[in-house]
Amino acid sequence: MMQSYDIFLMDRNKTIKKIVNIALPFILGGTILWWMYRNTDFKEIEHTVMHEMDWGWMLFSLVFGVTAQLFRGIRWRQTLAPMNEHPRTSDCIHAVFISYASSLVIPRSGEFIRCGILSRYDRTPFLKSLGTVVTERLIDSLLILAVTIVVILSQLPVFLTFFDKTGTSLDHFLHGFTSTGYIVTAICILFTVAFLWYMASKLAFMTKLKEMIDSSKKKNPTAEEEDPAEKEILIKTNVINSQSDKPAVKAAEPVVEPEVAQPEPEAVEPEP
Repeated sequence: MMQSYDIFLMDRNKTIKKIVNIALPFILGGTILWWMYRNTDFKEIEHTVMHEMDWGWMLFSLVFGVTAQLFRGIRWRQTLAPMNEHPRTSDCIHAVFISYASSLVIPRSGEFIRCGILSRYDRTPFLKSLGTVVTERLIDSLLILAVTIVVILSQLPVFLTFFDKTGTSLDHFLHGFTSTGYIVTAICILFTVAFLWYMASKLAFMTKLKEMIDSSKKKNPTAEEEDPAEKEILIKTNVINSQSDKPAVKAAEPVVEPEVAQPEPEAVEPEP
């Protein structure tokens, strides 16, 4: 009776955990969406989508958008290959699409979700895949920053003319922020710094752990890591030693069969 009750409690806890894991992201995402679009005029958006949008250009751009995500999934798989991780290409591509869909519900959550997908379906370690995602984003940011600097410097007169005509300035930009915007920005910066510090400490710990394991393997090499020639010599030496330890086997003595007495011939008396 007690055993069945314990099983019931375990099943109930698992069910509650699944419900929380599914419901909590939707609740959190819905709250964030409501906070971001609480003052938005949805009727104006509906009018723009139904009457002012050119759906031909939208469908044409959809081809390039989907192709970009296909190449992003292939690139992600290639970045995992040097770490001896080879997930399926289809899983990488699907994970990228799912990450963008989940980011619509919870902003920037897709990076963690796509790493979790590979961890579940391809047994790819979460930290390895997350490290590639961070590296990927860092490289993308640096390239975009480099392109932006090159474009601004090469077209500086055009930008200065644009800023003068529109009255755009740094002070005007900063005045557009509200107190809530400053708080949210500060929280995002703190969270980003804390996350980068956590990842750096984890990667440093994993690097040190790998170095310790490699050094211990060099000091105590296993049979699989030994030189094949040395291993063959060691096997032959062991065989010779085992044969010398065995007692010598005496040669089998020939079997001597007992002689059978031959009957003596009877004496024949001569006739008279």
